[in-house]
Amino acid sequence: MKTSRFWSYFAKVGLGTGVAVALAGAPVIAHAEDNTPSGAIQRGGEATGNAATNAGNAAGNAADQAGNAATGAANKASDTATGAAQKAGNEAQGAADQAQGAADRAQGAADQAQGAAERATTGAAATDDTSITDAVNAKLAKGTDTSDIKVDTDNGVVTLSGTVHEKATRDHAAKTAKKTKGVKSVKDHIEVLPAK
Repeated sequence: MKTSRFWSYFAKVGLGTGVAVALAGAPVIAHAEDNTPSGAIQRGGEATGNAATNAGNAAGNAADQAGNAATGAANKASDTATGAAQKAGNEAQGAADQAQGAADRAQGAADQAQGAAERATTGAAATDDTSITDAVNAKLAKGTDTSDIKVDTDNGVVTLSGTVHEKATRDHAAKTAKKTKGVKSVKDHIEVLPAK
């Protein structure tokens, strides 16, 4: 059989070119794609598997991104809350310090007022004692000779000291001091010495 008849024969019986080539002793050329139903099913399964894997990867990536975003938001919220709490605590401490400072200043003002009142009282007493001493000296100067009598006043108590030549002069000085305004009591330490 000649070669041309060989090819014609296989074409008539419906055998493919690949079979004819194989039978003729030529090398077989494999087709890149399998167009049979089983090949299509296999390719469909592979495509489905690839699609599922891609979808799973995409879902995993989306979940990771969502988790990272949630973690970041939670951390930011926590930091904000911590900062707000610290700020509130600092402001409260500052207010407490200011209140303590105001209380200290008020106490200082009260102490100053108390000191002023005490000084005023002491000053008034000193002024009164001086006035009493001056008044007693002025009255004694109008009577008999009392130039040797010394008058001291402490908180309204008059002390008379010195010397006179007669007991009557001493008694007159004590009575005069007792009648002076503001005198609470009189201490008579006047000595009577006879004149020489």
